[in-house]
Amino acid sequence: MAALEVGTKDYVVTANPTNTRVSNHKAPWIVDMLWDDVPAALQKHRPSDFDTLKVYLPPKTMRDRIGEASQHRNTFVHQIQQPTNQRYAKAIEQLSVHYLRSLTNTIQDLLWIYDYFLGNDWTIPRLSWETNEELEAAAGVNTLPHLEGAKNRISVMVGTELSTGQMEVMERLSKSYQDHKRNHKPEDDVDVEI
Repeated sequence: MAALEVGTKDYVVTANPTNTRVSNHKAPWIVDMLWDDVPAALQKHRPSDFDTLKVYLPPKTMRDRIGEASQHRNTFVHQIQQPTNQRYAKAIEQLSVHYLRSLTNTIQDLLWIYDYFLGNDWTIPRLSWETNEELEAAAGVNTLPHLEGAKNRISVMVGTELSTGQMEVMERLSKSYQDHKRNHKPEDDVDVEI
């Protein structure tokens, strides 16, 4: 959470130095920055590209997840750890491998998106599938061709372009993944302790 708060504040102040509400405040609430300051900074920093780039603004589902995580973090830091403390018990109950992985992906992806807003186009193919799907659902458009993003990530990892046969395998994997996502229910996930 701290990385996201610092990264968001840094993006807002870099893109819109006149935003004194964020720059003069030691720790503005992250959800307020995501809701108000990030779109304002993007519009001020890249006004001619705003209509194209706004599809990458964090949708409500992301803001809600970040707000909930921020409240959990504050509960862990400021609440007394007692069996009778309902807020603390609820926060502990929410923790799972799936929840933490999803939250970590969201935070990482938001930081990638800020870099993209600052002109680093190479960051968009690094977005997680989950974030890309949320952005697509919120914007109603395809924000990143899944296969192209996967191809770019794998090409970078192996250091070469993919062959036609490798691309066919990627297409089959992509279709299989999309079928899985369509039929998957989060309640089927099993948390494994390592």
